Amino acid sequence: MLSNDEEHELALLEESLRESRFQRFLRTVEGPVWRQRWKLRALLAFGLLVTVSGIVTGSDDILNQGVLITGCVSLYWLIMFLRAEHGPPPRPRRGRGRLPGSPRG
Repeated sequence: MLSNDEEHELALLEESLRESRFQRFLRTVEGPVWRQRWKLRALLAFGLLVTVSGIVTGSDDILNQGVLITGCVSLYWLIMFLRAEHGPPPRPRRGRGRLPGSPRG
């Protein structure tokens, strides 16, 4: 005999097994992407550094790799942030006596 919580978990497990791999992947990446922005910024900076190094040295191979890295990161960033419905939670302003939009008084 299963408890209600165990039955609920079993139902969720069965439902996830019915999903396709692509649907599971989409569910995995739809989390709060805004927390991962620092990784994307680091990769973008690395791609730009490789691109500039390729320009300075005159090496077509390094330049192509830098453009490829920068392009892939930019495309990923664009896709993920256009899909994101919610941004980071708003932080309360410190040092203010009232909330924005509240009547003065």
